[in-house]
Amino acid sequence: DSPAEREANEALIQPRKQLLTAGGYYRWLNMSLNQSCQVELELNYSPLESTRNNHYTFVVSDTAVDPTQWSDVYLTFNIPDKQVSMTIKTQDYPSGVLETFTLPDDFQWSFTDDWALQNTWSNVDEVDNNINLFNGSGSGAFEGEIDWIYAGNGVLNPTDVTQIVSKYDLVEVTPKQLDFMVSSDGYASAVTLNERDYDAWLNGGFVAGGVRNEVLRNVYRVFEDDFDFVLFVSNEEQSSLQYLGMYVEVSNTVEGINLASKRKPLFDNSAAAGSSGKLQGAIHFPLKWGIASGPSLHELAHRWGNSILDSNSLTDLSTGPNDPMEQTGARPHWGVSSINGQLGGFDLTTLEELGDSTYSAAPFGTYANGGNALPFSNFELYLMGLIPPSEVEGIVSFQGLSATNEEFFNKVQWKATKKIVTTIEELIAANGERIPNYLNSQKDFKALIVVLTDETMTDDELSIFSTQAKEFEDTFAWGTGYRATLETGKLNEALKD
Repeated sequence: DSPAEREANEALIQPRKQLLTAGGYYRWLNMSLNQSCQVELELNYSPLESTRNNHYTFVVSDTAVDPTQWSDVYLTFNIPDKQVSMTIKTQDYPSGVLETFTLPDDFQWSFTDDWALQNTWSNVDEVDNNINLFNGSGSGAFEGEIDWIYAGNGVLNPTDVTQIVSKYDLVEVTPKQLDFMVSSDGYASAVTLNERDYDAWLNGGFVAGGVRNEVLRNVYRVFEDDFDFVLFVSNEEQSSLQYLGMYVEVSNTVEGINLASKRKPLFDNSAAAGSSGKLQGAIHFPLKWGIASGPSLHELAHRWGNSILDSNSLTDLSTGPNDPMEQTGARPHWGVSSINGQLGGFDLTTLEELGDSTYSAAPFGTYANGGNALPFSNFELYLMGLIPPSEVEGIVSFQGLSATNEEFFNKVQWKATKKIVTTIEELIAANGERIPNYLNSQKDFKALIVVLTDETMTDDELSIFSTQAKEFEDTFAWGTGYRATLETGKLNEALKD
């Protein structure tokens, strides 16, 4: 497909699941799986459109694969004849389906000419056609799972290729088994990773399904499938990551907490993690104190919000105090709104209208408010299924936000072209009632705390995390107004025989 045809079909091929990226700075190949479970290839993916020549090419297979089953994918690039072929072997097509794509007449691997145009890469000495398997997160981690990969540079006929790869079909891959320990009081566990795997987590590997799910599947090899959440904590005092906590959704059985127009409300991706539908989400804290000091309440709040409110925020893209900020969408946080909860927002009782479409409020965060020092707001409690909609006040938000750094951060002032009040009744009318409602919703949750380490820990060392776990049980109950509980202990009882 041409770039124009691809753009026209964007609604049909999103969201993609990236499988691998080939090339380091210059991504000469992106391989993804689209929502129709077809393999997509992007050739000459980088640089981006502003400086990319017309050699960028996008192709998509006609053969669908089952992402829960192993499939073999063979790629052949015939550079002189400008052809790409894909052979995909699945359980439905064990002999493989061959598809051949003819590239545009002017296609060429444009490593050299595109590279020369990139000022941002001027500090890099060279570009090559290496095959690097990573997901673009910066962790160096691969997104999926591979039994084997064979790369050849030269000319081979199909018979030679078949003979070379046939021996790999006989290779039995043994899943990696990780070593766990449980604290003597049963409130925390630890898993020992080798240096390469631990470095992947330190560099952001949590966002990669392959890295995260490898450890999660080992969790369920050792523990019963009895946890709503798994909380990973790196045994580190410092971190270079850009987050203090990150929540990844795994499954959702709750209706009415998502924008009906944006996404499917119900989903279950727990099988890839080794769960049978019990696991709702996983969290990673890159610092060892993240559970006690936060953002633990904040990250748990992401289990239920914000996927339902289209509020706005202000983003600082400038360098000077008088430079303008940019209005951006707030999701998955509350932004400049009156929710005043774990995911941000101001206290409505402090909102002032100063005239000339200017507003002010007591200091607040657009994406977080004070770590674990602030309880969940009423709107957050409603989304959690802990209070009825009648207890949720109207939500004040704004359109046409504008401010400078000085105005917003120091004076807590902003301008807006429109002030909006959204009632809970309006949200329910647009997106449906919360099902189950507050009367029959889940109130008691269980979490498994897993400390990530590259050296075996002693029980005394693990006790630091046990103490945090016990404290967080109280913090969570307090944050919900004692309407719900989160159990972190009794891990010894959850061990498989």
